[in-house]
Amino acid sequence: FWMVGIVATPGAPVLEVLMDGGQLVVQWPAAEGDFVLQRATDLATGRWQTIPGPYPESDGIHQVVLPRPTDHEMYRLLSPAD
Repeated sequence: FWMVGIVATPGAPVLEVLMDGGQLVVQWPAAEGDFVLQRATDLATGRWQTIPGPYPESDGIHQVVLPRPTDHEMYRLLSPAD
């Protein structure tokens, strides 16, 4: 059993999460500015791991393809200035 969640960050674009052929696709509008994608498995710890870029862009959308999670995972966008 696995679950994917999105954590809204004030001032960040909205993330969209899709499944495609057994892989997770996380995407957001590129025009919203520079952000880094982060992942956490437990919100209670407050520990977020940055998913290294660069993040591919196609038709104005950043798309990051990740393996299907094996457990609970949450994703968020964070401004590099934060």
